[in-house]
Amino acid sequence: SEANRVSCADDKQVWAANGITVTNNVHESTNPIKDYVNPVRFYANTNLVIEYTSNIEKIVITTAGGKNFASSLKIDGCTVTVNGTVCTIVLNTPATSVTIAKLAAQVRVASIEVYPAQ
Repeated sequence: SEANRVSCADDKQVWAANGITVTNNVHESTNPIKDYVNPVRFYANTNLVIEYTSNIEKIVITTAGGKNFASSLKIDGCTVTVNGTVCTIVLNTPATSVTIAKLAAQVRVASIEVYPAQ
């Protein structure tokens, strides 16, 4: 929810909840980052950084509005699978952050779940 947005500017917004911090940077997007809809909207050509308090093994992102991530979503050091509105990112080597550089398309995100490495 918008209550989870901890900072907001034209070029960057930061969301935090349950030990997860998501930073969205404007990058090459032509849209203002500080726009908000429920669920949150991340624009095409922005960068998304997902960080957690310990090493991440897997991230599950559920989108809304019937839009899903382009199946060509590539993230260095990760295996990405898209099944409808659910995008699963598995890290080859657990790490505390994952960067999705230059989102291929605008996406509305209903939830981001982080599964820590055991």
